[in-house]
Amino acid sequence: MSSTSIPEVRRERNDLAHGVELAASVASGRHGLSVGVTISMLRGDEGAGRGERPAPSGPRPPTTTMLKPRLLHRMPRPAQPGSASRERTLTHLGLLLMAAWSCQPWPADPEGSLERVRSAGILRVGVAEAPPWVVRRGEMATGVEAELVTELARELGARPEWHWGPLESHLEALEKFELDVVAAGLTAKTPWKKRVATTRPYFVERVLLGAPVDQATSRPPEGLPVAVPLGSAVAARVRAQGYRPQPVEDLWSAEVALRAAPAWELSAHDLRPLPEPELERREHVLATPPGENALLVHLERSLRRNARELEAELRRSSP
Repeated sequence: MSSTSIPEVRRERNDLAHGVELAASVASGRHGLSVGVTISMLRGDEGAGRGERPAPSGPRPPTTTMLKPRLLHRMPRPAQPGSASRERTLTHLGLLLMAAWSCQPWPADPEGSLERVRSAGILRVGVAEAPPWVVRRGEMATGVEAELVTELARELGARPEWHWGPLESHLEALEKFELDVVAAGLTAKTPWKKRVATTRPYFVERVLLGAPVDQATSRPPEGLPVAVPLGSAVAARVRAQGYRPQPVEDLWSAEVALRAAPAWELSAHDLRPLPEPELERREHVLATPPGENALLVHLERSLRRNARELEAELRRSSP
């Protein structure tokens, strides 16, 4: 016969009933307490939820101090009455909370962006020209990111609606949920990442020195001239590495052996990218409205599927 007394059985039933009610209120969003506070309440901590330290229950276990200084040994704490019942109740509560939360849709869009795209059949895309990522063809958009966004729209049963304009205006509209995606050659360093959501980098672009295959070495001697795009910040990085930057309008017609460009672009022009020094690392991303996690997750899954052979496509499309 079980050694559990009738009062303990009643207390366990009451605790379990309270746990069911608590789990239901948490799942429906009516309860404002965290899981830790909820469990503390069931354990009998009266101050839980108010930032108070719960008062110890029962007599404090005796301590014995040895003669040797600074050595303190505590006696084992005796089992509290009904502790097994409480542990069973907490276990049941944990299972109830897990079941309740599993019924909630995740990830979710507070503003319903993903559902709106699917129901309206239109993906609103803010685009600003940034070859080779976005290239304008009249009112249409082409280029690497335009193709990736078009594929996302197809997967969602929608079509892309291109909105041309300044990047800053697009990001402001995205922050206010007036657009669904912004594609403009953005990188993970954009200062707007604190105001809008960005994907994980779908492509990492390394800017390196490139040299003809017959002249390539592990690292060219310092002091050599290096062709860099006119008005590019890469010139400062080339100078910091001990080389002499030569800004030019056409990088590929410059009469110097070394050029600074992304590795895929150097390969497309039959130059050998040198592993050192790395002048710049660009982690390319797309942007979505803040907090619209369902749309963001679908976009990232689409990018993982469709950006696998991106470097080869860039080399083929390079002029």
